[in-house]
Order: sequence, then structure tokens, then C-alpha cells
Amino acid sequence: MYDLLELTRGRLAQIAPQALALLPVGSVEQHGPHLPVGADSIIVEAIARRAAAEASSEVPIVLCPVVSFGSSDHHLYWCAASLSNETLIEVLSDIVSSLHASGFREILILNSHGGNAEAARIVTRKTPLKCPVVVGTCNYWDIAKVALERETDLFKIGVKVPGHAGYFETSLMLALKPNLVDLDLLPPARKDIPAEGATGVYLQRPGNSVGMDGHSGDAHLADAKRGGVYLDIITSEVAKALVAFHAAARGQAPV
Repeated sequence: MYDLLELTRGRLAQIAPQALALLPVGSVEQHGPHLPVGADSIIVEAIARRAAAEASSEVPIVLCPVVSFGSSDHHLYWCAASLSNETLIEVLSDIVSSLHASGFREILILNSHGGNAEAARIVTRKTPLKCPVVVGTCNYWDIAKVALERETDLFKIGVKVPGHAGYFETSLMLALKPNLVDLDLLPPARKDIPAEGATGVYLQRPGNSVGMDGHSGDAHLADAKRGGVYLDIITSEVAKALVAFHAAARGQAPV
């Protein structure tokens, strides 16, 4: 694994044409009263770095710095440093296009915040229409869903993954940065209001787009050891996805 920020221009020029550029994307937004506003960015940086290291024996990977600002306008009711969805599309488009101009032929966006998903998919769809580059995007929880369901009891006990500042994310943060989790400020458990109506129509409520009070689920049972298990599973599954994406990209990439 190579760290983009540590490469000279000459070394980058040598590596880029054969390497997968991994671009983690997070957010800066409130995560309930007990987690830091950078939780999504902290989590995705850790997953990306660990997965890239695990997959590097099979795939040359260049790890890009985290795009920490995401589309978090729905958190502005509480606290966020947000890009509009339109701006995020432009930012990601510029980064991906410039990575291609720097020699990369395959780029994977690893997302850690639900609000970024639409923008990342638009960039993934449109960029290859403009330049000869293979682009992919994925949410880390989607990549790991089957393994988490098979190897843990998360879904059996009704935990929403990833949720927002609930049991799952709080467990991940306790495993990664326990000093940034304020257990004295854990919010009371609340029953979430579904985002979809009875007919399957997606809807949003003013001031209530994330759980009941800016968080979802119950963080009281969050546990660092379990969070470490979840991180190991996620890392393994993302590493497998990197290898598979590289193989697919090499089969389709232009000469």
C-alpha cells in the first residue's frame, strides 16, 4: 500500500497506471451528544487504511486522503460543516478526474456517510463518459452486510447498520478512538420513525431527518470489543472488494 501524500511526483507517475486509487469519503456532522462530529471520517479512514494494507499483497493500492466534508445539510438543524449535494458532485468529479490525469486508470470511492451516496454514484456514472477511467463507489456497510449478518447477531437483535450514532457506530468508535466517546452523554434510547411510508414512498420531515433527536438506535450497549470484531469483518470484506474491483477494472480498462 502506498500513501498518496507521501509519494514524490516521479514515484507516483511510476505507480499510478498499475494501481487502484482508493478515495475515502466521510463527513463533518453531529453524531448525537456523545460522538465527535468527525466520526464518519475517522471510521472510513481506519477502514480504508486497514483494508488497503490487507489487500496490498494482491493489488497495488494508493490510499488517498479522506474527503472529510460531505453532504450533510440534513444535519444543519443541529450541527454540521456541509457541502451541498451539487458541490460534493463537483468536488468528487474534480478529484477523480485529476487522479486520472495523474495517471490512475481505476479509482474506487469508499463512502462512510449515507448523505454522500447519491453524489458518489452520479460521479461514478458520469466520469467514465468524459475520460477513460474505471470508477466505482461503495458504502462500507453494504460491502460488509452479508458477512456481518452471517458472523454476528447485529441484524438478529434489530440493530440498524450503520444507523447514526447508535449502537453500531458507537461500538466502532469505542474500538478506534475511545477517548473521543463521551459515555456520560449517551442519549436516551428512542424508537426511530421510519423514513418510508406504508406505500414505500421515501420521505423526510423538517428537523427530524435523522432519528428522533439527531441519533438513531440505542448506544447504551455499545462495546469496544464488539466494535473491534465488526471492524475486522468490515476490513476483510472491503479488502476482498478491492481485489475484486481491481480484477474487474483490469479486464475493462482501456489500453
